[in-house]
Amino acid sequence: MPARGGSKRIARKNIREFCGKPIIAWSIEAALESKCFDRVIVSTDDPEIADVARRFGAEVPFLRPAELADDYTGTAAVVRHAIDWFEGNEVTNEIKSSISPDLNIEFYFFAFTGVCRYNRVYI
Repeated sequence: MPARGGSKRIARKNIREFCGKPIIAWSIEAALESKCFDRVIVSTDDPEIADVARRFGAEVPFLRPAELADDYTGTAAVVRHAIDWFEGNEVTNEIKSSISPDLNIEFYFFAFTGVCRYNRVYI
């Protein structure tokens, strides 16, 4: 789950409150509650986002380097970095934007079903 700290349009959007909790918390909780994933991993460059993500049950095993947290770095590079970091481990099923508090358990179940059936999903 990519979550960089330097948003220009909405400052600190991943940890801003939305209906009583940080925006990133909605996505983390939905992913965990779906029971589709063994782990929820957040890739961030920001220690405060990392702390919030951990508080809501995600793992943040590394901080993303600054060169992968600018306005021009795409999700593919962020995912490649995470995969490289987990070298030798199997990375599980879901990559999504944390700025989507409307995604729910059904979304994750649908995504997981696609992974199981076709061994891939594009979201």
